[in-house]
Amino acid sequence: EKWIGWKGKVLFDENTEEGIKGRNYAYKPISVNDKVSIGQSHVVEITNATRKRLIGKIAS
Repeated sequence: EKWIGWKGKVLFDENTEEGIKGRNYAYKPISVNDKVSIGQSHVVEITNATRKRLIGKIAS
């Protein structure tokens, strides 16, 4: 939960059932439902968290 509200750069590397997954500087798995391609990096804001991953959206 301490990650909720965090904003930072995420490098996306895998398509999943939940959307596309990437990792931040701390190697935390982050999923977003936005249109992003593997290999791209974007600034993401974390909006929710589960035991296995963080959930976010592309920050504009």
